[in-house]
Order: sequence, then C-alpha cells, then structure tokens
Amino acid sequence: MNRVLTIRMTCLLLLLLLLMVVLSLSTVSAYGLSKDQPTTGLQGFLVTSKDGREVIEAVTGEGQSQATADQLPKTVPGSTLEYRVTFTNPTKKSLSGANIQAVIPEGTRYLEKSATSKTAGKLEYSIDGGRSWGQAPIKRMRKNKEGQSVLAVVPASEYTHLRWQPGMIKSGTMHVFKYRVQVN
Repeated sequence: MNRVLTIRMTCLLLLLLLLMVVLSLSTVSAYGLSKDQPTTGLQGFLVTSKDGREVIEAVTGEGQSQATADQLPKTVPGSTLEYRVTFTNPTKKSLSGANIQAVIPEGTRYLEKSATSKTAGKLEYSIDGGRSWGQAPIKRMRKNKEGQSVLAVVPASEYTHLRWQPGMIKSGTMHVFKYRVQVN
C-alpha cells in the first residue's frame, strides 16, 4: 500500500512539474521573449572628443537598460550621452503601428535635433512624462513678463520622452533610433 501511494505521489509531482514548465514557457511567450516576437533594446554611449575627433564609448551592453557601477565611465556636468534604441522584427510579416518610446533620463536634458534614424517615420516629443505628444517645436501657454498668457516654444531641455512611429517595418529587419542628452 505504501508503494502504491509513493508511485501516485511521484506521478502527481511529475505532472505538477510538467504543468509548471508549460506555464513558464507560455509566460515567456506572452512577454515577447520568444524568438518570433518583435524586440527592442537600449544601449548607452559616452560621447567625448580626442584630438578633435568624436569618440563614442559603450556604457551599457546591448539590451541592458542601465550599466553597473563598474561599467560607468566618469561623467561630469556637460558630458554627452548617446542612446541607441533598436527595434527588431524577426517575424515573417511586416508590422505597422509601432510606437517606440524612449525616456530622457533624470539628471540629463535632451540635445535639440539630436534624434536620428535611417528609418523613415514620425518623431514626436513629450514634455509631460509621455501623457501627450507633439512634433517639435513643442508649444504651450506661458505667462510673459506682463502676466499675459502667450503661446511659447518649449526648450528641448524640457522634453521628457521621445517617440518614433516608423510606419511599415519589414519582416526580418532591425532599425536603430539614436538620440543624445547632456548631463546636468
């Protein structure tokens, strides 16, 4: 009788283990981590000058959102950082309607007109943490010296996010979107 109970318990544990494996695989697929899902990556670079030439040094590895303390180069106020956002479409179909968003990190300010991409599309900015979007130059109502409300251009240093809308993204392609910030 003990042996039958042991066999049943073992079968039950194996069935439970199999169920856990199936659930974990479906979770990976649901979060876009399978090989046939579009992916995004972020890589950061320190931009310096040496002998009159621009030098770009990797700060974060591909796909890392932040560098570890020992990876960070010494930055001081005024240092320039370049971020590269990659979007890869490994699927067998072209995709449309993608919105690729990037944050202007706290303690930095966006460098005007530094956003570039070889991929055609629409570039928009946010000044309110990504709640609303518009193309540059962003304008909002402000009070002038006389206390009157006037429509004024918002400086690029007040941008909080960028968003690329690249249009059609062909199957099997990777696209890179770059932008630069300056350390405050």
